[in-house]
Amino acid sequence: DVLAEESIEVGDRDVVSPQPDHELTSGDKIAVRFARPVALTVDGRPSTHWVTATSVQGALAQIGAVYADARLSTSRGARIDRRGTSIDVVTPKRISFAIAGAKPVVREVPALTVREALAGIGVVVDDLDKVRPGLDTPVADGDRLVLTDIDVRERRVSGEVIDAPVREVRDDAMDAGQREVVTKGVDGRRDVRYRIVLRNGERIGRTVIAQRVTRRPVAEVVRVGTRETAPNFEGGSSVWDRLAQCE
Repeated sequence: DVLAEESIEVGDRDVVSPQPDHELTSGDKIAVRFARPVALTVDGRPSTHWVTATSVQGALAQIGAVYADARLSTSRGARIDRRGTSIDVVTPKRISFAIAGAKPVVREVPALTVREALAGIGVVVDDLDKVRPGLDTPVADGDRLVLTDIDVRERRVSGEVIDAPVREVRDDAMDAGQREVVTKGVDGRRDVRYRIVLRNGERIGRTVIAQRVTRRPVAEVVRVGTRETAPNFEGGSSVWDRLAQCE
């Protein structure tokens, strides 16, 4: 009767103390705790709960899951009005991280995806880096994440040596196997700019982006003998020597 007189409407989920049918006496106090909906999403799994708590911390305690080490979408001390609230919870997971070729380490981080897990341990992923599994892949307890660090740099080299090429001239006036330098080669020089690709700190590729030859190399000319010499069997005394002489 008192609640009706005060225009206080209560529903089946609201809590009234003492009970609505309790007979009152002078000086009695009536406590009303209104129920409010909490849309709880834990690691992507949604559920709805009705609580009478007026704070996020109290609501989680009434639901029966405090999620002490979890990441919440709102402050634990945030107030909840009669319209209720939505709370996203990301629970911690034990994940093995192998970063840039280093020895794998196990860390416990609250994360839903590979991207969030890496961010949780302070790893910044560049556009060129390779991550296995992909950044948007959901993570679970016991997963293993591998990041390959790919880095591209530019390097300038001044006065780089250009090896003198060697030009061979066949000469049948010289015995095969003989070589004679006719013109000595001279190395050249160039200023060059390289594009260098590193994987986990080790160079895996180098490409010339631009170059300027400051001194052209002079080819070295070498005469190479091609004349075949007949075998000399004179003086041999073995069976094979005698057979060769007969032939």
